[in-house]
Amino acid sequence: MKRLTNKIAIVTGASRVNGIGTAICRELAREGADIFFTHWSKYDRMMNYFIEDDSDWSQHLMKEIRSLGVRCESMELDLSQPDAQGKLLDEVHEKLGSPSILVNNATHSRARQIT
Repeated sequence: MKRLTNKIAIVTGASRVNGIGTAICRELAREGADIFFTHWSKYDRMMNYFIEDDSDWSQHLMKEIRSLGVRCESMELDLSQPDAQGKLLDEVHEKLGSPSILVNNATHSRARQIT
């Protein structure tokens, strides 16, 4: 039996094809956890973090995780907004149930202009 069966995990910041958030989602799913991840593609495009031009990356990741036999949902979310956490928890409860794991992987930085 997988160690995380019947657990629901929230992973923030799973926008990048080869990013840490994506790797965490995959590993938790391999251990049996249902996954809810956030992504903010607008920020990743602004920071030029996309490795490939794939605006539907979240859909690909959800399909991959579901193929491991667990449930998976996601949402585009700017976690710097004051109401973001409430929106996130409401969505997780509605789609999957009560979470038991939180991986706060989302980051934010400001692009610096090099002169």
